[in-house]
Amino acid sequence: MAQPVSGSVPLPSTPSVSIYYVVNGPLDGSKPIIALSNSLAASTSLWDEFVSEIQSQFSVIRYDARFHGNSPLSTDPEYDYSKLTMDDLAEDLLVVIDHLKVDKLHGLIGLSIGAGVALVFGSKWPNRVDHVVVVGTKAATDDTVNATFDQRIALAKEHGVPYLAGQSISRWFPQEWIDTHAREATALLSIVARQPVEAYTASVAALKGLDLFPTVEKIGAAGDGGRFVFVAGENDGTIPQESEKLASIAQSKFIMVPDTGHIVHIESPERFGEIVSSVLSISAKNNGA
Repeated sequence: MAQPVSGSVPLPSTPSVSIYYVVNGPLDGSKPIIALSNSLAASTSLWDEFVSEIQSQFSVIRYDARFHGNSPLSTDPEYDYSKLTMDDLAEDLLVVIDHLKVDKLHGLIGLSIGAGVALVFGSKWPNRVDHVVVVGTKAATDDTVNATFDQRIALAKEHGVPYLAGQSISRWFPQEWIDTHAREATALLSIVARQPVEAYTASVAALKGLDLFPTVEKIGAAGDGGRFVFVAGENDGTIPQESEKLASIAQSKFIMVPDTGHIVHIESPERFGEIVSSVLSISAKNNGA
């Protein structure tokens, strides 16, 4: 396998902000191209194992959301990290694929906040992606959820994001899984702990305005639901019910992954690989899932 190629691109609308990306595989059309959108407080490393399994079949674009991972903080000292929206995040992905001269993605997979980004992207630019896999998104926020976000931001500002990392892992995975998957759990803990407070603040700002119902209503009304598949882990709180409702409105397929929490591709990699293979019409055997 060729070595991955990485770089960064400034945002035309906000030149003080740039987005880091990494590409595994050629972008010349010799392989189907897919993109991956990260969860909150994560980086491209979140997908390392998954990419290693699928890169023989796909070229893969990963990118770090604003201020996460290798996407640096704004060079503008007056930049307001509390004003980000889901539309902003979807446009960031558009900037990346435009920069890479990718006219159309074969697939787009988003996890958690990245799932919302993928859904918005697929709805706003239907000519830029064939298949969208929406993994583990809430349908909309509410006052209770937003109050929880405010508490977490306050804790992060007081104690640092590493303070929240252990709490996050405990929410995402059962203790039994953590105990029996020490390597994976430690890697995830490290990924979350390395994110700056500004990254968490910016993404939470977008989540505090989350309302995906207008997006799925638009998709359903256009008869475009066949391009979207909604996925949720059975043990991921209210997200299975919320995702199923979104899927119903969009007239899309919904898949629930049994005995699995929020980070589906890590807790249930084989089942997730099967789902992706089915959606993207690549055999599970060939992609190594």
